[in-house]
Amino acid sequence: MTEIYGEDGPTPDDLAQIPLGRLGTPREFGDVVCFSRLGPRVVRDRNHDPRGRRGFPLAAMRRLFSAGRLLALGLVLIAVVLGLALVPSNDYIFLPDPAHPVAPLVTVPGGHDPAHGKLYFVDIVVRKASLLERLFGGLHHGADVFPASAVNPPGVDDAQRAQIEVQDMSRSEQIAAAVALKAAGKNVTLKATGARVDVLQPGMPAVGKLEPDDVLTAVNGARVRSPQDVHTAMSKYHVGDVVRFTPSSEGRKSS
Repeated sequence: MTEIYGEDGPTPDDLAQIPLGRLGTPREFGDVVCFSRLGPRVVRDRNHDPRGRRGFPLAAMRRLFSAGRLLALGLVLIAVVLGLALVPSNDYIFLPDPAHPVAPLVTVPGGHDPAHGKLYFVDIVVRKASLLERLFGGLHHGADVFPASAVNPPGVDDAQRAQIEVQDMSRSEQIAAAVALKAAGKNVTLKATGARVDVLQPGMPAVGKLEPDDVLTAVNGARVRSPQDVHTAMSKYHVGDVVRFTPSSEGRKSS
């Protein structure tokens, strides 16, 4: 015999129709009727859903998230962050320095401070970005991350790039001085001395023989003073011809 009950289980009237031999001797405790032969049953959650499960035991959760394990996890995370912050990547980061006033660095005999406004300059620090800076570019306000190909010319390493930047700064100072003297009404004569090498294309014969920032003063012995002079001299030759360039940076001949 099979009894079918509603969602809320058997009612007192349903229990009255079940033979007492199957349930044992009833005992009344107030409004509750207990039967001695009813053994332990599986208790399920989720409204009698047979797939329901008990909640995760609190003791197991405490063992899983013990103080020792949390401390070990924190130390591992700190080690990972430090490693990412110390290991350099292949990219470069450009870090703008706060603006500095020019006045303490520049003095003009007989000059005076302007009545309105000041002149400032900003340094840009360029260095290898760490793995952490590469992953999270927003760690520094105003900073930008660029690949190595956008910073170093082809065939140029960090030391060579630093040397090129020093040469560019020296040349810039000379040009600035000439412009200032001319603006002051002085008689300034500008004279071209050669054609500066800007970039060497990878895989070309000039790689390894010329360097970026070399100033070419002669092509096959013919004097050149500008990029147009180099173009005119090279128009006489064909692909495969050997051409000798004379750079002024080291006074050597390169072919």
